[in-house]
Amino acid sequence: MPTVTLRYWPIQYIDNPFKGESRNVGLIAWGEGKSYLKFAGDEDGFSAERFFGSLSPKAKINTWVFREWKEWFECLAKQMSNNPQELEKRLVELDDAGAPFIVGKEGLIEVPDKELRWGGVNQVFKMLVGRIPRTSEMKFGEVLEETLKRSEIIYKDGFERDIEVTFTPAEAPPISVFLPFALIEGQKAAFKVVRFSAHGDRIVKQVNDAVYTFEKIVEHGFAKHEHCIALIDQESPSISTFLERLKLAGKVVDISKGESWRELHSLLAA
Repeated sequence: MPTVTLRYWPIQYIDNPFKGESRNVGLIAWGEGKSYLKFAGDEDGFSAERFFGSLSPKAKINTWVFREWKEWFECLAKQMSNNPQELEKRLVELDDAGAPFIVGKEGLIEVPDKELRWGGVNQVFKMLVGRIPRTSEMKFGEVLEETLKRSEIIYKDGFERDIEVTFTPAEAPPISVFLPFALIEGQKAAFKVVRFSAHGDRIVKQVNDAVYTFEKIVEHGFAKHEHCIALIDQESPSISTFLERLKLAGKVVDISKGESWRELHSLLAA
């Protein structure tokens, strides 16, 4: 049976360059004109960044660094599929540059068939990186914060937290609304958080507050209807009436979905 030779390099994170301690967090491989890349936790939505954040206190506050380097490795693997010499050169240069992510010693593995190359990658991955144990579900606040980061909202000019917006209509008392998050420069946007995991009156109050806030935001020209966004924790038939009200007042994004950050990014890119 014909075999395919895969060259592979473990991707290592250097938390403290003075100690020289490293931790394997991923794997990049190449074989017969195709490159392969896998990071710990890639199978589960936010898990790759969450895993990285669990490595150390320093890593926890620098998940954005991991995100940027992960994208760098993704671009490199894609661009160098047909140039293994340049791929190797770029990888070796990481250590010389003092980068926080480097690669370990190159290895080779023989895979029995071309169709099984990913099987070989996964085999080496489990050996060098290991299986990442499933942790308990992320708390709502963690998911919310991660969604804001991955959608890049928090990096936009004018991003604010916990602000009160006051309108002063002519011949009427001032009107104030509270926004947990907002974009107050350029393309303005208003966000409300609605948790349907709450019960009874609390859900009604949250929905009423969000609808009222969005109505006033649009009425007084702070933001457009499509930029009034309710961030919710679930969708189900039992809350369909509440969802319909929110969707009439603005947009709704269920952040419990793994790709919700893409939806959020798309809404604000429009």
